[in-house]
Amino acid sequence: MTTWLTEGGWRHRPTEADEAQLLAAARDELRDRGYDGITLTAVAERAGTRGSRVHRRWWTRAELVVDALADPRPDPSTAPDTGSVVDDLRALRAGAHEEAFWRALPGLVAEAADSPELTSAIRDRLVQPRVEQLRAVLRRAAARGELGAADPDLLAEVPAAMVTYRLLVGREPLDPAFLEAVHEGLLVPAATGCAAH
Repeated sequence: MTTWLTEGGWRHRPTEADEAQLLAAARDELRDRGYDGITLTAVAERAGTRGSRVHRRWWTRAELVVDALADPRPDPSTAPDTGSVVDDLRALRAGAHEEAFWRALPGLVAEAADSPELTSAIRDRLVQPRVEQLRAVLRRAAARGELGAADPDLLAEVPAAMVTYRLLVGREPLDPAFLEAVHEGLLVPAATGCAAH
């Protein structure tokens, strides 16, 4: 019996589990150990709770990790709105769970090769909300006249496309230098028409 639910959430969720504490522990484990190093038992130990509590709620580490990294601000209307596209883009990059997200994504994508349900969960709960946040920032910038000739809808999909290519075709890591280059060397200049400072 599958536990995946693509509309958000999983089956078999004990109400007594302290979800916030467990998910925070999972993110800490991801930042420290990466996806390959995380285990449900280690998350329970870090959260100071019983392993059975974690295992009752999440059957696999992929389920736990998707829940831990799901964007807490999925509504595009909550995207940063500082009045400056550069500041908004940098606020997005520094947003909640981003370090753990990038540490986990390569392992999740590799595991999803044999799981259509996990592929859907990654797309719907992790990637697409981030694309929609970026699209909202870029559309507001276009409305303010900051975006020049760039198409905000197309530009919003470029970082996800580059990450996908790097993981699935290039088989290269998502190291900090690559993520910095995508953001500061491509996204910011494309959005503003000038190099990032």
